[in-house]
Amino acid sequence: MTTYSILGLKADPTHSLKTPKKNRPCLRNYLPIDSFFNPAKINKIKLEISHVSVTLIETAAIPIEIINLRSEAINLDSRLPFIKVRPGACQELNTPISAKDIPLVAVALKIIDT
Repeated sequence: MTTYSILGLKADPTHSLKTPKKNRPCLRNYLPIDSFFNPAKINKIKLEISHVSVTLIETAAIPIEIINLRSEAINLDSRLPFIKVRPGACQELNTPISAKDIPLVAVALKIIDT
């Protein structure tokens, strides 16, 4: 007794499906893989990730606060440079208390200043 007869079917329900072609072209022909794995782009991404990581460590900020950082939120002119975390177009705060100023010191200041 076949599985098909147990299910009450008279024939294999997949018999009319077409089998895939064996000679499919390589994925490389469809996608610009060279642009995804371009060493220059990867090095740039690695540098950006390392800058974000160091800034997170130095400031104890939440990742979304640094990732959504806008230039108008950076105050480098005061005696102690800082980042203003306020609600905006790209960032919502959970509570009003979440609005804060994060001081920039040491390496984080150099990264943000560049």
